[in-house]
Amino acid sequence: FRLQFPGFSIKDIIKVQRELLEQLGVTRIASVIGGSMGGMQATEWAIDYADITDSIINIASPLAAGPDAIGYNLIMRMAILNDPDFNGGNYVGQPEGGLATARMVGMMTYRTSELFSKRFERFTVAESSPAAFSKEHFQIESYLQYQGDTFVERFDANS
Repeated sequence: FRLQFPGFSIKDIIKVQRELLEQLGVTRIASVIGGSMGGMQATEWAIDYADITDSIINIASPLAAGPDAIGYNLIMRMAILNDPDFNGGNYVGQPEGGLATARMVGMMTYRTSELFSKRFERFTVAESSPAAFSKEHFQIESYLQYQGDTFVERFDANS
């Protein structure tokens, strides 16, 4: 289906999960636990099905995205959409450049500046040169490149 697949929301996902639980005969949920998008789902369970949900544990997800998160999400989407290999969502091979770039941007939003400073400071990669523009010079660059490279092996750009 690629980008022809109809759009859906967290609320839609929860509705399908609820229907599945009904089919399985589950009438009560002790706890819904989720991180990131799963945390958003946990919160939606508490909102839409409070009568059968005893508790939730929302890990690292907001009740709603703020303007900064919406802006970063746009930048990440545009990195994917503008990758020529994305081909309007009708790609055969993974659009790795755009997806890796989107992941690198995302990684910068998952931690605070203080945490990055504590972990990486301005440490350099062994045997690197700041004059080599196409190579990682700082450890933070190497970290981000690694995150982008490994992400494209686990996720599809249309997901």
